[in-house]
Amino acid sequence: MLKKFFFIFIINIFSIIYLFGQTNSTFLCGVENTGQPSNDLTQVGGKYITSNGILKALVVFVSFRDDSNNVADWPVGQPPTFMNDFIDENINQNSSNYDNLTNFYKVMSLDQLKIIGNAIYVQTPH
Repeated sequence: MLKKFFFIFIINIFSIIYLFGQTNSTFLCGVENTGQPSNDLTQVGGKYITSNGILKALVVFVSFRDDSNNVADWPVGQPPTFMNDFIDENINQNSSNYDNLTNFYKVMSLDQLKIIGNAIYVQTPH
């Protein structure tokens, strides 16, 4: 249970970073509102994190030594079973699994943003 809570907590932190990435007091919308439909997907904001292209990320799965809750997809004292499929290591991998982080952002950005990287597992010493 603690592992799932920690995993959801980390995902929420990253979501907040993506939602509130602009730090100045003036909110900049990603597209200009002209009242007409547009196919122009160029970004106006996005001060620190790219909204298109390739972004390399490190995903860290953490378990606690005293956690004894055994769940089907994350056994006690071991990395999650889905860890190797969670994010693509390169852009040529092209995963289509709905749980894959690379595929999620590829679909949501209309193939404009590709997040690739590595997933690692760490067990805390305490």
